[in-house]
Amino acid sequence: QKANKIVILSQGPIEDFQFDSNQIKINGLLHSDPHWHPSGYALNPDQTKAAAVDGTIGSDTHRPSITLYTGAHDISVPVDIRAHYDRNFPVYGFPGCAYLVARLVDSTKYSQWNLIATPKGRLCRTFDASGFIRTTITAEAVGTGDGTTTRFKLDHDDIETISSLTVAGTPFSPISADHQAGNVFHLNRTKGFIEFITPPPPSAAITASYTYFPRSWTRNPARILIYLLTEKINGKGFPEDKIDWEAANALQTHCDELVTWQTHAGTTTEPRYRADYALDYRKPVQDHIRAILDACYSVLIAANGKLVLKPRAAAEPVFAFDTSNILAGSFSAEMMDRSQRANRFHIFYHSLETFSAETEVVRDNPDDQADRAERLGNDGVVEETLRMLAVSTQSQAERLGETMLREDIGSRWIVDFKTTVKGLALQVFDIIEISHPSQPAWTSKKFRIESIEMDENDYLKITASEYVPNAYI
Repeated sequence: QKANKIVILSQGPIEDFQFDSNQIKINGLLHSDPHWHPSGYALNPDQTKAAAVDGTIGSDTHRPSITLYTGAHDISVPVDIRAHYDRNFPVYGFPGCAYLVARLVDSTKYSQWNLIATPKGRLCRTFDASGFIRTTITAEAVGTGDGTTTRFKLDHDDIETISSLTVAGTPFSPISADHQAGNVFHLNRTKGFIEFITPPPPSAAITASYTYFPRSWTRNPARILIYLLTEKINGKGFPEDKIDWEAANALQTHCDELVTWQTHAGTTTEPRYRADYALDYRKPVQDHIRAILDACYSVLIAANGKLVLKPRAAAEPVFAFDTSNILAGSFSAEMMDRSQRANRFHIFYHSLETFSAETEVVRDNPDDQADRAERLGNDGVVEETLRMLAVSTQSQAERLGETMLREDIGSRWIVDFKTTVKGLALQVFDIIEISHPSQPAWTSKKFRIESIEMDENDYLKITASEYVPNAYI
């Protein structure tokens, strides 16, 4: 029996699929493995009976194949040629979904069916320090009426607004509660198509001018976080004016900066932080946001009525504190308990090299362990285990672990104090300088703010930890 297999990749469109890098495994073997056929699986064969159904492709016969449907928003629904020859095959496909269709040809080679694939997922809006980027299209030729068609696809998706639309030179307006007859149209903003109540007459030229949001596939955590915060269906749905765009763009730039790191496989130079993550609708969106924040060692805070994305990274001081702005009697400084600070980190991540199987890296500090051995036992080792659900490369997992390790070992002081409204502009993770007579050895010593609270007298209570400048990679 020449069985068909359908694999749903996502409940929405995908941008691309890694065929060429052999990122498909079937029952543990690459799709190009000669076990399936001397030439391996054919990818996206011509939709003819000979090629897609019988496997006659070039000089090959009985060759299995895989066809990809990206689920791109469009009017027509793709129909695979196999639907005409297999009564169990869905004739109309899966509109709006991304999926693979495999023709196995020789079913005796498949005691089971297990497929591992790597798709590039949903597209995210682009943005800069001013907000979402918009592009204006003027007088696009949408199509020509034929007397029966009512829906027409624009060249772009994610439409913000249509400024003008004409049919054979006659202006049309968006349909609304009090305007449902005459020259009206409906706009599907997400998918980018317009629909008329009555079909435009034959030869009627349809033109439109509109503004849309350019989207692109990305692995930048800042872009993915903004997607999760602003998308109305898959995210939190916050309006654009609730985002601190300067901070979001700064995190976007921070994640894109190239860093060099030495792994067991050699030296790598790559963007500082990337995120590979699949949204699971069964989990709350807060869990997804947390996973992406972990991948870029950042926090999401609310400040001045805005949502602020802020990385824990190297930075310059933004404010200086001394007795002139620290409330008398409020300052305290203490050494943190070393027994609670880890000197070995186990970082679990989902490696692309092992097709997303969970993999572990370890970062430790033998010198600190030896220093604590006599007092702590366990050879002085204090372990901490972290799971990075959106991290997919060993180098990034190692760098995250190394940064946390250096922070835990190097940050020994923690301070608490109160200040007046002068500190209202400060945010969590800001770097500050502290000088205080109770610590005469300190001269503008740098600390990182860990928390800011308002007490019952409207004074700001700040908790900060010692800043370790060499911790951040």
